[in-house]
Amino acid sequence: IKEERSLTGPQPGITRDSIEVDWKDERWPTHTFSLVDTAGLKGTTTTVHSKYSKIDAMSMAESLRAIDYAHAVALVIDVSQGLADMNIRPSKNDSMDYSMMLKQYVSGVLTAGDLDIARYAATEGRCLLLVANKIDLIPSERREMVLKGLRDLVVTTLPQCKGLSVVGIS
Repeated sequence: IKEERSLTGPQPGITRDSIEVDWKDERWPTHTFSLVDTAGLKGTTTTVHSKYSKIDAMSMAESLRAIDYAHAVALVIDVSQGLADMNIRPSKNDSMDYSMMLKQYVSGVLTAGDLDIARYAATEGRCLLLVANKIDLIPSERREMVLKGLRDLVVTTLPQCKGLSVVGIS
């Protein structure tokens, strides 16, 4: 959109309000797209036990409302979580161990809360796109494997998301 609209930073939880902007692209000159950046959703346990639970609950309700009105939902996840595990280099004979390690890593990146959001969006009939943020922090030779692992985990857990696209951004 070529303008700064909100505060950002490396730590989660900075965004509390939904921020909506209209966006046009020369490829579709007759269309205006409404983009909504919502607060990150936490799991219900985190929200209930947080000292900011009222603020978190309001942010969650606003985010779910944005999904209700959306045509498409881009679920953004931080793939930098658990990066230390990606530095393990198995030997050539350890392909199964590496496969298991990848599954464990991907399971740690994609939380139960993320899967709940994906399930909610799919149940509401929204087009879902999984966006792997901070993919540049993953070693380049492993990025495609991580993206495929994320896609496979979502599709295995939520069969209604068959055909899910996963993209990496930095």
